[in-house]
Amino acid sequence: MENQNYRIARIILRDETGRILIQRRSLSKKTSPNKWTDSASGHVETGETYEDAIRRETKEEIGIELDDIIYLGEVATKHKHNDTDLTILNGVFKGQISSQVKFNLDPIEVSDVQWTDLDTIKSQITKKPDDFSPGFKKIIQLYY
Repeated sequence: MENQNYRIARIILRDETGRILIQRRSLSKKTSPNKWTDSASGHVETGETYEDAIRRETKEEIGIELDDIIYLGEVATKHKHNDTDLTILNGVFKGQISSQVKFNLDPIEVSDVQWTDLDTIKSQITKKPDDFSPGFKKIIQLYY
């Protein structure tokens, strides 16, 4: 059994009413395909900081540039993908954007986005945990 370590940057974006933007990962993704997850997330490339990575990923995945973001911390998550044990170090951020912003989704990365209130997210994670990525569930549990 192989063990692999990754660094992932994640951001939770809220609108002016406090709703959270969640995205559904595309069916073509290797891990957690078609699952709901953070507003944006992705691998941290060699030489990148978590902040550099989340700004790049947000632009690539949903087509927006971020202004002020706040670093919440680093969280380790572990899970299996096929026969590989994954250890993921997640750099977690939060930010706020207007609910009126227009998204430009990359269909290779994202199949849908939606604004959802936190209580609904928590309720859906309890009722249908397999509908959400493991990292997103952990972030909601720890920070929200």
